[in-house]
Amino acid sequence: MLKSRLDSLNILDWEEKQIAVVEGLLAGNMFDWGAKEVAKIMETSDFGFTEAKTKLQGRPWLVDNLNEWLERLKGAAHKCAAIFVDNSGMDIVLGVLPFALELLKRKTKVLLCANSKPALNDVTYQELKVLVRKASDFVTEIKDALSSCQLKILDSGQGSPCLDL
Repeated sequence: MLKSRLDSLNILDWEEKQIAVVEGLLAGNMFDWGAKEVAKIMETSDFGFTEAKTKLQGRPWLVDNLNEWLERLKGAAHKCAAIFVDNSGMDIVLGVLPFALELLKRKTKVLLCANSKPALNDVTYQELKVLVRKASDFVTEIKDALSSCQLKILDSGQGSPCLDL
């Protein structure tokens, strides 16, 4: 699935790709079994990533800083980005990893932070380590970023669905 998602992103021009990556983050977050409405949809139909993308509200979103984000991406790379991941499955594979990969391509150091213990359907630190290692088998940029420590998988120390900084 990840390779197919990356292939579909790589045929887009730069701006279309950045928008699709952000939409992937939003669509991936639909796979939150903690949300009753989403759980109901997923239990009663063949609900997948493509279907999740069609459920996204059109722009402007309630909080819509996408244009500012696109402008920022035209400037200097961020030094470091900490991404606190939550939902396992399609959210991490088709939403978060493509986003992280775009940051890595800009030479941004990326920290993927996951819960220490299971909480609802959230990916755990141990699961995330395995998942990213498997992704590195066929995504050279991820493999290189792991070996150079530009990409790190971190344990957030959390064990609940709420982030406590």
